[in-house]
Amino acid sequence: FAAMMWKTFILKTFEATAHLMEKVGKTPKERLCRKELEMTDGHLENFLNFCCHILNIILESNVPAEVEDRPNFPVENFWHGHENTGHPPLIAMALNQKPCSNHQVYFHLMLANVLHLIVTFQMKNIKPLGLFSTLGKKAFFRELTYHIQVSAEREEQGLSSSRNQFLLRATAAVAQSLPEIDPQCEGSVDQADYPAASRKFSCILDLARGWELDLDEIRRHYVCELYSGGQDLLAQEVKSAVVDKALLSSQLLLLVGQRIHKIIFDSSNPAGRLGCLAPDVVAFLNKLGDMPLRCSNVPLSTTSILVDQILAYLPEESREHKLATGIRDSLPNLMQMVSKSS
Repeated sequence: FAAMMWKTFILKTFEATAHLMEKVGKTPKERLCRKELEMTDGHLENFLNFCCHILNIILESNVPAEVEDRPNFPVENFWHGHENTGHPPLIAMALNQKPCSNHQVYFHLMLANVLHLIVTFQMKNIKPLGLFSTLGKKAFFRELTYHIQVSAEREEQGLSSSRNQFLLRATAAVAQSLPEIDPQCEGSVDQADYPAASRKFSCILDLARGWELDLDEIRRHYVCELYSGGQDLLAQEVKSAVVDKALLSSQLLLLVGQRIHKIIFDSSNPAGRLGCLAPDVVAFLNKLGDMPLRCSNVPLSTTSILVDQILAYLPEESREHKLATGIRDSLPNLMQMVSKSS
């Protein structure tokens, strides 16, 4: 039934949406949506979410269709002799459909997810169809029974960079969609928005798998964005899936430096606070400069936990490990000075 719904009621609107967003490079404004899609821009996100949902249903229901026998539905005696009168029942029409191609369904699901991400996070300057190869685009908006060439998406290697940039932008948007926390209230982070963010990030990872991109780079980017927003609890959950934890720790060491830099140089007595730090830590902070953090007032006690986690993955003989050790040893004195001045 889902495949019939897609073909009869959804496909044309989905196609029009994709072409319209390709033309404007962003979420269309209400006037265009009403004219081209016969819906408001406010309903576009729900429509694309429904497209993703129904394509997932088709994909999941297609698995038993390939391995199980066709079901047999007996007809009641009342209908014997009247089988050829009137319209065929929906169940018969559904059973007589050709099986959908998993590759074709998944291909449309990828496009639906791309469009949904663009609309959800109001991303701009993105041509969604441009993220797919020339041969691959020829399969779009055909019957779901169409058998796509599996190798079509591997022919244009230049696409990898634009796809990767799109997913990194979407990843940052997911992290930035989380509400700001009160940095002064430790342990009071509202986690109600975490499941929605996790679902969106899972969608991004699914796209990365389909495009055969580096999932670890995307996970590292997400972790850094979460820490930048002060979402340390969620970042710790995502961090467990990162493979190259040494590289991630190097990136997070810079973020730790940014947090400390903000606390020191935004105070009325930066020289006094710098005196709590080791010389190599001071030199490190001076090189950083004033780099932006979305949440710049994370408690030092929380940052101290992050430093301990960083030290666990940095090579002990590395210069970064020595620097992180210096930061860890300096934090108690700095925390004491900050608490006295507050």
